[in-house]
Amino acid sequence: MREDADLFADEQVARGFADTAVTRTQTIDGEHGRIETRTVTVMHDIDWLRQRHDWPGLTALAMVESVREIASKAHPFPGDGRSCARARAVAI
Repeated sequence: MREDADLFADEQVARGFADTAVTRTQTIDGEHGRIETRTVTVMHDIDWLRQRHDWPGLTALAMVESVREIASKAHPFPGDGRSCARARAVAI
């Protein structure tokens, strides 16, 4: 079933979910210097999958896409002013 579900999801993503009824939601969470955006897409037209795999209670297929952005931060390090950036990079 996993292979069929993966193939179906990949095809629907490529087609912009034009071939199936979907519901979607997105959450954004920011903790510990990073921002994570999660998009949950639920595909509802999966009767064929339920029948093929004899799973009577299967009514939807959910997909979660997660994108994590990590904030950049500059850290100052004291020095004598005579060393070049490359030498400092090696020393740090």
